[in-house]
Amino acid sequence: MLWKWDLRTKLTVGVVGVLLPLLLLQLHEFRQERARRLDAVAVDLQQSAQLASQVVARKLQSGLELARTLGLASDVRSPDADAAHRFLERVAEGRDEVAHVAIFDREGERIAHSLAGIDVGSQLDPQSRARVLERGETLLSHVVIDARNSRPTVVAAAPIEDEAGKTIGFVEVALRLDLMAQRLRRVELAPGQAVLITDTTGTLAMHTDAPQMPWQTYDVSGVPVIREAFRSGATYSDSYVSAITHDRRVVAVVPVQTLGWLVAVSWSIEAAFGPIERSHQKSLLLFFVIATASIVGAAALAKLFSAPISSLASQAHALGQGQLDRRSEVRTGDELEALGRAFDAMAERLEDEKQRRGMFISAIAHEMRNMLAPLHLASQSVLRRLRSQQAPAERSIDTILNQADRLAGLDADQLETVFAPYKRLHRATGVPGLGLGLFICRAIVEQHGGRLWAQSDGRAKGSMFVFTLPRTLRIAGALAAHSSAKSPPDQRCDA
Repeated sequence: MLWKWDLRTKLTVGVVGVLLPLLLLQLHEFRQERARRLDAVAVDLQQSAQLASQVVARKLQSGLELARTLGLASDVRSPDADAAHRFLERVAEGRDEVAHVAIFDREGERIAHSLAGIDVGSQLDPQSRARVLERGETLLSHVVIDARNSRPTVVAAAPIEDEAGKTIGFVEVALRLDLMAQRLRRVELAPGQAVLITDTTGTLAMHTDAPQMPWQTYDVSGVPVIREAFRSGATYSDSYVSAITHDRRVVAVVPVQTLGWLVAVSWSIEAAFGPIERSHQKSLLLFFVIATASIVGAAALAKLFSAPISSLASQAHALGQGQLDRRSEVRTGDELEALGRAFDAMAERLEDEKQRRGMFISAIAHEMRNMLAPLHLASQSVLRRLRSQQAPAERSIDTILNQADRLAGLDADQLETVFAPYKRLHRATGVPGLGLGLFICRAIVEQHGGRLWAQSDGRAKGSMFVFTLPRTLRIAGALAAHSSAKSPPDQRCDA
């Protein structure tokens, strides 16, 4: 039970009881701070993703505009293949983001190419090619691999029409996605942040942290946050596990307007929350150091208190057993020492009271001996008078008996006060006693229906103490017993 614990345990539990709410409060503050940090990270990632999507949109739109412009150029409609080739070389020259430019007829046969000596076919799938030739659309392909260096590219395609407006072929502009990744690295990203782009099928177009990754890892369409972004637009997640870096990250995904691609900016949990987590760890470590020191201090303080308290308890027990000479050994200089001194003072008072009580008992015994002497004489006188009188037993008269004190006399103002308890009128005579003899005598006489008073002619003239008793008092047997007893040697009545 709690009240049976020792002082050390109670003080330690009390300190823990104070520290535990503080720990819970600190943990609650940590959670709130992390939630605020998570909100701030979400806003930051969404803003970065919007900015990155604008960069991607401009680059892809510029590729589409280039393809559209080339489709309307007269040089691509030239029957001279060499002239068309030279034209395409001039177009690709100085444009680092352009991997190559090619012209194809309706059957997909290459007419001209910006790269001499390389046999590169159309990068469009049949469905996309049909949309360009049949509907006259300008579009972007899915992510494809450059045959020369196995780098990911995207093809912007546009129809080529003759003067009559009839589609006679199409032009392809292949854009280097690895260079786009380099452009995106220039976006103000915090350490640990990365940008990824997917095409409309969920194929990874580029990742700023892994520009040279193997092709087979590019498909991220099954990632929940990517799937959710395709279905409902911009989204956010704090439990995204990257298929590229294989770490847990927070990510914001936004669609590229009008193109159907996705741009995502992710941030590793360690980089995003590492600073506050380390701050929390330092705070918790400091708290546990302080808590440990407090508990150890509480235990030491309890030991410091328990030793003098145990000593005081031992002294109190000894005093209760009557060892009044036991004194406190507490020397702490504080309230405990003051309590020990109070115990010492109490022991001294009890010892003094014990001595006084012994003296009191001795004095009472003396007073009782003094009191019995006149009662014995009075009883003898009463018995003699009772035997000499022939009046009926039922007749009640007052019997007057006198006893003279030849040692001292009383003043008129002392005739009544001499019966007061503890009243001694002749302290200088050396007669022992407490002044209770006459007080007790009067009380006994009055309890038996009689009266007791003093008579005196003054100091040094003697005193007479007179008492009356009812004649019908049945004390004959008791007085007869006293008559056979030996008279006490001291027959003085203490006044």
